[in-house]
Amino acid sequence: MRPQKIIIRAFGPYAGEQIIDFTQLRGRNLFLITGPTGSGKTTIFDAICYALYGKASGLDRDGENLRSHFAAPDLLTSVELEFELKGKNYYVRRVPRQLRPRVRGDGFTEQNAEAELRKLDDGCSIITGVRQVDEEITKILGLNYQQFRQIVMIPQGEFRELLTADSSEREDILQKIFGTEIFRLIQQKLNDREKALRTEIRDLESQRKGKIQNLDATTDLVLAQLLAAENWNVAAIIEQAQKAISKDQELLADCSGQINEQEKLVTAKQQEIFTAEENNRKLVERDKAEQRKKELESLKSYYLRQEEILEKARKALTLKGMEEYYLGNVQIHAKRQTEFEEAVRQEKQAAADLEQAQKDLQAEQQNDSERQRLNEELIRLKGLTVKIDEYQNAQKLLLAAEQNWKKTITEKNNLQKELGEIKQQLTNTQEDLELSLLAAQTYLQKCTQKDKLSRVLEKVKDFKTESETLQKLSTLLLEQQESFAEQKELLERKQADLEQAQRIYFQSLAGILAENLRGGEACPVCGSLSHPQPAQKAGGVLSEQELKDMEQELRQSHQVYEQRKSALDKTSADYLNQQRLVKKIRSELEPALQESVGEDTIITEDCRQLTAFMRQLQTELNDLDLELQDLDKSRLKESILRQKIKETTEKHAQLEKSLERLSDTEKDCYSKVCSLQEVILRLEQEIPPTIRTSRALEEEIEATNKKYETLKLAWERAQSREQECKQKQASAVTFKASAHKSLNEAEQEMVKAAELFATARKQAGFDTIEEYRQAKRSEQEIKDSDQQIRDYQKDLEAAVHYFETISQEVKGLSKRDLAILNEELAGLQEQKNKLAAAKTAVASRLNHNKNLLSGILQLGQQIGQKEQQYMVVGDLAKVAKGDNSQRLSFERYVLAAFFNDIIAAANIRFQKMTYGRYRMNRIADKGKGLAQSGLEIEVFDYFTGRARHIKTLSGGESFKASLALALGLADVVQSYAGGVSLDTMFIDEGFGTLDPESLDSSINCLCELQQTGRLVGIISHVPELKASIEAKLEVIPAKDGSVASFSIDF
Repeated sequence: MRPQKIIIRAFGPYAGEQIIDFTQLRGRNLFLITGPTGSGKTTIFDAICYALYGKASGLDRDGENLRSHFAAPDLLTSVELEFELKGKNYYVRRVPRQLRPRVRGDGFTEQNAEAELRKLDDGCSIITGVRQVDEEITKILGLNYQQFRQIVMIPQGEFRELLTADSSEREDILQKIFGTEIFRLIQQKLNDREKALRTEIRDLESQRKGKIQNLDATTDLVLAQLLAAENWNVAAIIEQAQKAISKDQELLADCSGQINEQEKLVTAKQQEIFTAEENNRKLVERDKAEQRKKELESLKSYYLRQEEILEKARKALTLKGMEEYYLGNVQIHAKRQTEFEEAVRQEKQAAADLEQAQKDLQAEQQNDSERQRLNEELIRLKGLTVKIDEYQNAQKLLLAAEQNWKKTITEKNNLQKELGEIKQQLTNTQEDLELSLLAAQTYLQKCTQKDKLSRVLEKVKDFKTESETLQKLSTLLLEQQESFAEQKELLERKQADLEQAQRIYFQSLAGILAENLRGGEACPVCGSLSHPQPAQKAGGVLSEQELKDMEQELRQSHQVYEQRKSALDKTSADYLNQQRLVKKIRSELEPALQESVGEDTIITEDCRQLTAFMRQLQTELNDLDLELQDLDKSRLKESILRQKIKETTEKHAQLEKSLERLSDTEKDCYSKVCSLQEVILRLEQEIPPTIRTSRALEEEIEATNKKYETLKLAWERAQSREQECKQKQASAVTFKASAHKSLNEAEQEMVKAAELFATARKQAGFDTIEEYRQAKRSEQEIKDSDQQIRDYQKDLEAAVHYFETISQEVKGLSKRDLAILNEELAGLQEQKNKLAAAKTAVASRLNHNKNLLSGILQLGQQIGQKEQQYMVVGDLAKVAKGDNSQRLSFERYVLAAFFNDIIAAANIRFQKMTYGRYRMNRIADKGKGLAQSGLEIEVFDYFTGRARHIKTLSGGESFKASLALALGLADVVQSYAGGVSLDTMFIDEGFGTLDPESLDSSINCLCELQQTGRLVGIISHVPELKASIEAKLEVIPAKDGSVASFSIDF
């Protein structure tokens, strides 16, 4: 929030309309409010705070008592404020509840409180009504009244409140500023997750119960008995189910053995059928093999011819490399011939280009003197730019100064005439005022007396209310102490009973075990199968379940004990806090009574005495109201005359100030005219007439620069072109020599390759090139032909061999009837199927129970996992609620982190203001009882090397710590962009407690704030501040009210 303008009417010591325009600061973000004591400096802060929240900045002032006693009866008290926040502009207006003259007739009527808020950037939307405006202002600023006072506007006497606040008070402030509601939601999510896990565990247990009920126990009597029991022993059921599954597995194995025997008979019969089928097939295959052998033998002559052709192709293939070598050299020779011809052409072209470039360079060298002259002229013209700007500006200023001078002389003459008339009017009115002054003074005294009595009455009411609360807490504390003592006695008694029962139980444990011994079964202690003298169970021994019930009752009693202890601790803390509050109110009330009533009055906590005393005070107030009504009638004329005198005096004072300002202005204007004339004369002597304007100079510079750049560019291009042509010529000569050498080498290599290829061809048996080309085949064609010949030979050899082999295998075999063999196989398979059906029944029961048991075990594992998760989530939910060793909730832990950042930012300035002596730290130790802690502050003193509480600092040290903390809070809020924009800070007094050295460091810190753009207003009487801060809002008191105006030191 950054104020732009505030208009105050009949408010505090400001009788009329007072306008304070903060835009006059013109970027100065630090200003001082100065003036005598009682002149109305703090009232400016009150007005800003009242415009926003309907309350003054100090707790000892309220909006309804801020009406000016200097104001005319017909002028309503009101405050208007324009402010800017996050780039948006707002306007708020408030009128407090007050008395105003009746429109018709004599006397006064009550004016109700009014409030209006406009959003200037939103089509001037208007919100009216005190409650509606209060809510919208709090929503816009993100701060309520108390937080605004502690962070933005720190009133006189309350500067240390944020510094010395306790953890809960700081938590309320930081919650709103940093918007930590999300962490409270996380805490709620943990609670919800904890409840959901409990539900999931119950659901899994229900699923496991359903699976246990579906176990098939038709062949296991023990399992059936366990399932029929009212309370299941899940572990025993699982164990017995595993035994039943083992029995079914054994039965299944027996069935499998019988089936295997039958399977062997079936397999033997199937093998017999297979052998018969195979013999029949081989007889058919023998006939097919004979036919295949005859077909392949008929192709033998064709493949002999193919072998001859293949042999010639292989010889031609040996010459392939020699031929490719010869053809490659022919291509290289042609390429080298082309390259040589191109090199000759490039050499001729490079020589011609170089000759032309050298001629161009010689031509440009003749322009060197002209280029030098243009460069020097350009430097001279650019040097005149500043003087011409100064000359044109001086001419404009001279014209304006001459006009102002003439205008000021005329205004001064008119003002002197008007001032004489005002003086005569003021003298006449003052004579009339003295007649009604006595009644007005009496009225003011009675008003003061009424204000004091009203404040005393309010404090007595507060004292009565808090005393009643203290009595109620005292009664509650006694009741809780009695209840706690009873519960403690009950808990100790149950603890003793349980220990006695457990001692007896363990002594009789042998007899309990002996009750379950059976002949032939092993003793769980010694392992013996015979039990000639079992131990006897003693009388009066409780069972294990009864002991568990006693333990459960003890745990429940302990929970009740802890709950009552917690409630007692909380009530005790509340009672002590309430005692301190009542004592504090009493200490504040007794001096006020002494001042207002004028005698020693004993204040007790007795409600009847307080009620009687309140009635007495109210009666006195009523009598004062009647007396004030009578005095007000007499005061009315005095108020009208005073208003008239005030207006006349103000006008006279304003006219005198205006006359004085006009005289000073006239002198300044004349001096300025003379000075400007001298400047213009001096500049005209230095600047040629043709270029005394910026435009003329720019055109001259542009023309000269264009000529210079043209000549410079031509010279640079000629140099570059010559170097480029030299390089190209050298490259062309080198390229030509290289190309000629490559051509000779390629020609020699080509002739050599031709001779080698001809010799090799004849040696291979090819007399002519045509014979060679007819015999040529590709490697793939040769490979394919060779493969075809080999495949034919392999096929022929395989066909002959297969025919001979199959003929040998079927020798002596004959075909068999397969139908008879298949009938015998069907009979064997029918016997096998009967055995398989019996096996399927066992396997079905086995799989059914195995699946159920697997599901039961899996659900048990899931239940265990969920219980493990529940332990974690439950602990997290417990810790997040603050039930932990540090007694910090999740949200408060986050706030503590923010608070660490605030303290770190504050220490930057605090250590600077204390010259490195002090550093603030957050106290991380847990508080007493169940109280939440973690937001307390201590200060570490580097002089002593020890830490102590922040409240032990002196007045000046506390002021510096409070200032550093307030500035650090603003820095952190801005950096985190928590939704609150702290663009303004007002500080009322506090600097008077500082020594000169500390004052300098504090002033430096405040001056540094100007760089951040934050507006800081300070009320102080310290002379050093007046000298250090150039922007001041001066408040001047007078008999008819105060006046405020900005004064800027340049």
